[in-house]
Amino acid sequence: MKNYNFFMFIKLLFIIIISSESTAKNKNGLTSPVGPYQLVFKQIYNCEMKQDSKIKLNAFLNHKGNSTWLHGNYTLKVPLDDTLFMEMRLAFKDSFGQWKENQFVFKSPKACSTLKEILGNAWTAYTLGIGFPSTNCPIHSGTYNATGFDLSVLKDSNAPKVFLYGTYKFHLYFTKNNEVLGCQAYILEFKRS
Repeated sequence: MKNYNFFMFIKLLFIIIISSESTAKNKNGLTSPVGPYQLVFKQIYNCEMKQDSKIKLNAFLNHKGNSTWLHGNYTLKVPLDDTLFMEMRLAFKDSFGQWKENQFVFKSPKACSTLKEILGNAWTAYTLGIGFPSTNCPIHSGTYNATGFDLSVLKDSNAPKVFLYGTYKFHLYFTKNNEVLGCQAYILEFKRS
């Protein structure tokens, strides 16, 4: 519930920004830098490169028609459960092409439940597309092959429906006792829809 309140706060903040931008007429005719978006996945990579990583997330993007799909394999030497923490760090690419690290940092206990809550209605499609045998928490140890997850399904998630346009680097960490067990990085572009 705490995570849901956090995302509702972020959503409210963006709505306030959008409302203030739209009510104040811009003399230059420029549109708001925040609003509904189209999410474009540019790159995905494993950012935890240790040989003994407990969670290895080896994924790649595949473009089929007008859709982008997530494929790869996932090796969990430990269960993805609620004893783990999930941490997200967001970097923003500025107008000079430089990354502004840690513009947004979020850390939550109960990694599996938090991920399920954030993905919302996209959770079932995500777990099945990644090759997990169950749509329930925990996800047990093992190696899973992603048959394919259509990333456009993420529009049905509980993520904010408005965002600041631009290019971001998003790191997703799974940790326990301050040890990074696995990490995956995404480079995303939030484009005006």
